[in-house]
Amino acid sequence: MKKKKFKPPQKLSLEAKKLWSALREDYQIEDALGLNYLTMALRHWEEMMAARAVVEREGFTVTDRYGQTKSHPAMKVVHEASAASRACLKCLNLDIEPLRDRPGRPGRS
Repeated sequence: MKKKKFKPPQKLSLEAKKLWSALREDYQIEDALGLNYLTMALRHWEEMMAARAVVEREGFTVTDRYGQTKSHPAMKVVHEASAASRACLKCLNLDIEPLRDRPGRPGRS
């Protein structure tokens, strides 16, 4: 049987393309819906990273016209894009729990 070749979407950044390929291969995501969720998760991840770069450059807070300190507007984008990315990854139902050598709760580190 011939193995399918999967290419990440062209509109993703190089870093996101690498993540897309790694996650697709590690979790063997091959169905159309799964590939769509993976792509959406990484697009939201890119939005989050871009907003984080703005916050790192400009700071976590801004001063409004009345002289009041407020949270940087990009912080809302960071929060919402992060939540959307996690929601897309959750829809993929990935098993990301580390394997344990015995039953029960994990030990303390």
